[in-house]
Amino acid sequence: INYAGGSAFDSNGDRGAILFYENGFTKIDQCEIFKSGHHAINSAYNGSAFEIKNTVFIEGARSPINMLPENLGNVDYSNRFIGHANNFIGIQSGDAISEDVTISKTRIPYRFYRYSTITDWLDIIDGTVTITDSVTIQFEDGLGLSVASNGHLRILGIAGAPVLLTSSNPTPGAWK
Repeated sequence: INYAGGSAFDSNGDRGAILFYENGFTKIDQCEIFKSGHHAINSAYNGSAFEIKNTVFIEGARSPINMLPENLGNVDYSNRFIGHANNFIGIQSGDAISEDVTISKTRIPYRFYRYSTITDWLDIIDGTVTITDSVTIQFEDGLGLSVASNGHLRILGIAGAPVLLTSSNPTPGAWK
């Protein structure tokens, strides 16, 4: 998929070489997405499910993948990312995780960024979120991680491959 994603899809201005919309499911395996005009993949809608494996993302204008927190388990280490303007997997603020999710290692960090003023938290409100070895999640300034009374967080780093929760702006106290 080459040179796609320049125009807005809808009145929200959502753009991407591939835009996952509403309740569909998409599986992408052994593909190449080259020089996208915005995000290579944009999953900005609740209920849009996908699985991405063995795919190469090359030189896009924004982050290679943008998604809601509910989709954190849909990307893995088999994907490669080369030369994007924003070399991270974007996680939009504004929605919560309410099911079991395993966040797996990728070749670039995840970044939780402010998309909505509804909440400043990556909220785990129900279900178990498991973060495996070598995962890095960056939080933009003023954003944080919250685990509610029905939510569970498991962080499973191993010696030599720790999990890193950090700031996208490495200054003391930058994230909550």
